[in-house]
Amino acid sequence: MRLLALALALLLLPSLALAAPGEPRPVLTLEEPEASWEGAHVVAGAGVHAAACVRLTCERFPFHASFPVAAPPTPGLHASIEWPSAEDDFDLYLYDGWGLLVTSGTQRGSSTEGLRVPELKPGDYTLVVVPVLVTESAYVGSVRLLPME
Repeated sequence: MRLLALALALLLLPSLALAAPGEPRPVLTLEEPEASWEGAHVVAGAGVHAAACVRLTCERFPFHASFPVAAPPTPGLHASIEWPSAEDDFDLYLYDGWGLLVTSGTQRGSSTEGLRVPELKPGDYTLVVVPVLVTESAYVGSVRLLPME
């Protein structure tokens, strides 16, 4: 029943990036390892570091990773965003449930950004998208559990 509600939420909501506390968040499992979202259209943005973001300048995509805790290795994680022009620049950060930075993707000069975690622990996470230098653009994002190696 919970997975059905999540599937309906993903179909009905254009963007979960601004999910408020208490709202449902996608649950990534070994059976359903992927979620995607459409980010807001940014008219102009010159962001700061993700830790200093506020909801008006950066978007958040919270999700929960749920899988059995077994002997290592655990599944990995890959997240990415893409946008139309390499002249714009977005950065991507991953925080754990405690608000600690896990990893980030901050390259320049392309129209994509990605990050990878080799072994992920089950729990709550938030992807933060920072418009570093944007002059009218939107983006799409995806996050996926990677198979255990």
